[in-house]
Formats: sequence, structure tokens, C-alpha cells
Amino acid sequence: MLNSFKDFSNNSNFLQKSLLIMFTLLPFALIFSIFVSDLFAALISLLTIIIIIKEKKVFSFFDNLKWVTILMILFYTIIIISLLNSHDLNSSFLPSFFYFRFFLMSFGIFYIIQHHKFSLYAILCSLLFVFIMLVFDSLVQYNFGQNIFGYKLQSYCDYSNCQKFITSFFESEKKLGSYLIRIIPFIISLIIYLNLAVFKKYLLKEIIILSTIIMILFSSERTALIMFSIFFLFYVKILKHKFKISGIIIIIFFTIITFNDAIHHKLINGTLAQLEIIENHRSYKDQELKFSNIKYYSNEHQNLALTAISIFKENPLTGAGIKTFSHICNKVNYKSSVCSTHPHSIYPQILSEIGIFGFLIIVSIFFIILGLNLKMKFSLTDDDNLKKSFYVLNIGIIINIMPFIPSGSFFNNWISLVCFLPLGFWIYLFLETKKRNILFS
Repeated sequence: MLNSFKDFSNNSNFLQKSLLIMFTLLPFALIFSIFVSDLFAALISLLTIIIIIKEKKVFSFFDNLKWVTILMILFYTIIIISLLNSHDLNSSFLPSFFYFRFFLMSFGIFYIIQHHKFSLYAILCSLLFVFIMLVFDSLVQYNFGQNIFGYKLQSYCDYSNCQKFITSFFESEKKLGSYLIRIIPFIISLIIYLNLAVFKKYLLKEIIILSTIIMILFSSERTALIMFSIFFLFYVKILKHKFKISGIIIIIFFTIITFNDAIHHKLINGTLAQLEIIENHRSYKDQELKFSNIKYYSNEHQNLALTAISIFKENPLTGAGIKTFSHICNKVNYKSSVCSTHPHSIYPQILSEIGIFGFLIIVSIFFIILGLNLKMKFSLTDDDNLKKSFYVLNIGIIINIMPFIPSGSFFNNWISLVCFLPLGFWIYLFLETKKRNILFS
């Protein structure tokens, strides 16, 4: 690591150093300010353009990234066509036209990783510091009723039951669990790839996994819990202490939901009531379980998804435009349906906002990555850190675009930034596995 730092200090220019600084600060910005996060993304994009032009490597830079570039251009073209046919141009323009910044940000991150290995150590240190900071601050908030900035525990009341849940630096927003589960694959992938002895000695990956499940449970974010479960089902394949860690996770889960009535009420009774397996939020033990009319996550989520499908049917090719869901949903045709800013489900949202072609691209990416990981799962070995690192990072993509689970808005700036953050490293790992011809070996 020291040699990598010396090499970076001696052989990097001002633009490269600036790029790395923005990259390492981005995980912090995503916690404290969406404006600053977006500003960093824009600056990384701008620096990427300047570097490519200055080094006169426009064609050589994209030479190994042809398929990625084509896919991104195609997806962006679909977004622009959707913009031209948007039902609410004012709402669609900014998120549609400037969507290219996420692609450029990913290319910029790939560039700095490709040219300086020290950047991998730098971003890992940044992510680990963010993780430790969130764990520490959440412990303070849970035990003292407020975090180090004075943000109080949030409350959620349902009938006669009230639950306190941690949010840490996200204040009133329920983003803590979502943020953690989206960056954990990135962190663990970096740890595996860099293969530092200190990480093995202190079982860092295992500590991160156990800390994450506890944080998610006390944040009461059910979608994050589902995402964690899917992540762990894949990750357990390469876990050295798989039986011990799996057993500890199961014990943690059942201990918390058994002795914490509020979490039990939210995760068990609340979920069964939303699915309409039970009639209300009282204990499921006192009610008859009914499976004849199960809802998609909840009646509200189901209505939002059905409304999105209805919008898609009227605009099948181009969709109605990004961020037009609430505008159209409130029209006469949909007045009987529940409305929100977005459908709270990725694929109905993509269908309704950018149409069938955008949907086909995202669903194709999902099945390609899923198929890739299922094939890799049977050929992973303990000493193949590159392949294992790539496998773990793929899990991050899978859980981010997993069908049939609720989600935030796919085109929300914060979610887009969190999802695109590891993409530069993913491109780097893919090219490395391709170069060594070990992807399916």
C-alpha cells in the first residue's frame, strides 16, 4: 500500500489527484448532502472529459469498453427519446438530459483505478471509515436517543404500537439500511481483491456482515432486510466460516424480533398485515392466516404497480417520461388509484417512464449478471481473489435491480449515485477477468 501511495504521489498529475479526491469524498457526501453528492458526480464527469481530451485518448480510452459504451449510449438514447415524448417536460428534462453524468462518473472512476492501484486502497479506506462512522453514530443514537449531531431517534406509530428506529446522519429519512446494503458488496469486493493480511487477521468481512444485519434490523427497513437476505444467499458460498456466521445471523435475527416487541410488530405482524395474510396489525397468533388474496408487498404497493402498468400500456414504446408518474397518476383516468411520486417498484417504473426498450435493457442486465454469478458459483476457489471479488460485486448489481421487491425511485439522484459508485471498479474487474481468461474457468 505504501509503495502504491508513493507511485501515485510521484506519477499522478493534478487532474488525476482531483479525480481521486472527489471519488473518495463521494461516499461521505451521499450521507450528508444530495446536492454535494451530485456536485461531486458532475465534477468527476467534467474531469473525465478534460483528461480524455487532454491526453488525446478519446478512441483508445473506449477501445476496451466498446460494449459498455454502446450499452450506455443506447440506454441514454432511450431516455432522451422518452424525454421528447414526456407528458411533463418540466419534470423530465433535468433528470433525463443530464443522466449521462452517471456514465461519465463511472468511466472516470474506472480511469483512476486503471492508472493507479492506490485509488483502490483510498476508496476502501473511505468506505470503511464511512461504515465505522455510521455504526458508531447509530449506537450513540440508539442508546442516548440522539446521534452526535443531535438527530433524534425517529418514531413510527401503528395503531397502539410505536417503534423507534435509527437513522444516524440521515436524520428523518429511512436510508441507513438501504445505504449500507448497497455499499457492502463494494467494500467486501475491495477487501477480497486487495487481500491484505490485516483484514484476514481480524475477520473484517465477517464483522461487517454481522454489523450490517444488526443495523438493518434496528433501522426497521424491510426492503434493506430483503436485499441483505439475497446478498447473503449468494455470499455464503465464499464465506469461510459459513456455518458459524449463518448461525450467528439467525440467532441475532430471532433474538431481536423476540425481545424487541416494536421490531417484531413491524417485521412480522406489519408485513403479514400489509400482505393481507392477516386482517390487522395485531399479533398473527390471534388471527386466522389467509393466503387466498395475498398482495404484492401491500395493497398500496400493488395499486402503484398496477397504475404504472396502465401508464405503460398507453405509452408502450417511449413511456410517459422520467418523473411523470405522480403527474399522470393524478389525472382522471387514474383517480381511483393510490398515487405517489413513483411506483415503488423498479420494473413497473421503468416500463411506465421510459418504455419497453429501457425495460429490456435493465432486465437483460439483470439476467446476464445473475447467470454469470450462478455459473461462477460452481467454479470459485479459495485462492482466486479476482474471481471472488468480481462475484461479490455482481451480487451488488443483482440486489439493486432485483425484481419483485419494493424500491425507491430508479431515477432518483441519490439511488443512482449509490448504484453507479461501484461501476467503475466493476468494469475494471471484468476486464481483468477477461484478460486472464478465468471468467468461466
